[in-house]
Amino acid sequence: MEAFKVDLTDYVITLPDDKEVPYHVKDSLCMLLMNPELKLNGTGLLQRNVIGEKILAAGDEILLSNEEMGFLKQGADAAKGLSKNDVQLVKRILEAEAVKVAEQVE
Repeated sequence: MEAFKVDLTDYVITLPDDKEVPYHVKDSLCMLLMNPELKLNGTGLLQRNVIGEKILAAGDEILLSNEEMGFLKQGADAAKGLSKNDVQLVKRILEAEAVKVAEQVE
């Protein structure tokens, strides 16, 4: 089985006034999941909320299924007004490392 490893650590961005501030990766991923441009219905919103809660509860990285990554990619692709500050975030989604994971028997 394959999963995708996503780096959740914050990084530093520089604002137009040259002030450096943290870019909050977890919150930004959650916003992309529920991007208004996706025009989500109730079911889609709740599906993505489960993934968002999983991201917020994780440590410095997370393994996401192919389906979960698909939702993130949809959000990134639908986002409007992205800037240089968002490049690292989008790379972490679109270039996430695929890793093999053992299937869990329930």
